[in-house]
Order: sequence, then C-alpha cells, then structure tokens
Amino acid sequence: MSSGWAVQQARRVCKGLLVLGAVALAGCASLSQHECQLVDWHTAGLNDASKGLPLTRLAEYTQACSQYNITPDLTAYRVGYDLGLQSYCQNANGFAVGSSGAGYLGICPAALEPQFLTGYRAGYSIFVLHDFTSRPRG
Repeated sequence: MSSGWAVQQARRVCKGLLVLGAVALAGCASLSQHECQLVDWHTAGLNDASKGLPLTRLAEYTQACSQYNITPDLTAYRVGYDLGLQSYCQNANGFAVGSSGAGYLGICPAALEPQFLTGYRAGYSIFVLHDFTSRPRG
C-alpha cells in the first residue's frame, strides 16, 4: 500500500467523522449548506443502517440538501447502507435492540431478517418481563 492511499483514507475517515457529528446533531436530516457539501454519503448510509433507521432517511437528506441545489450521492449512500445492514441485522444486535425495548422498523433484508428477529424476540421478551416485574404492585 502506498502512503498516499493511507493519507487519503485517513482524510476520508476524519471528514466522515466531522460530518457524521453534524448529521447526528441534525437528527431530522435538517442540514446546512456546508453540511450538505461535506457529507460522506457512504458513511451516512452506513451509520443510518447501523442505527436501524429506514432507507427513507435518504429522502430526508435529499429534501434538506435540495434547497442548496445539492444532490446526495445515492450510490455511495446505498453501498454504505447495505454494509450497515450487515452489522445491524445480526442476532446479537437484534437481542440488544429488543432488550432495550426499542421498536424494529423492518429494515433487514429477507436473508438476514430471521436471525435478527430471533434475537429481537428473545430480547424483547426479557424487556417485557423486566418491565412487568418492576412495576409497583398495588
């Protein structure tokens, strides 16, 4: 590997982290012109899927950035999103999501959804049981 490649990758990671922080703070995908110009769309897709957010999130980015005549890189976002799904849709993560009481938005592809749901259902059962047993009795 060349040092130029390493520097380029380091810059991409740093840029992605900087912009990711801005995107995370934006919450509802309300982005400034500067944020729309700097977003690493691959990283944004990866992080959205890793958080269990639906692919429709991209439409929110598109709308927010359209006011500045900036179009998200749909291909980069989708590649990152698909990669994030590989992480999110695992059994262990399903358990973590379920046991936290969070909802599942049906984002896992058919090939990965059974393993996610197995973990999710087990985790959610524990969440419900804990919630029930921790309620005050009258």
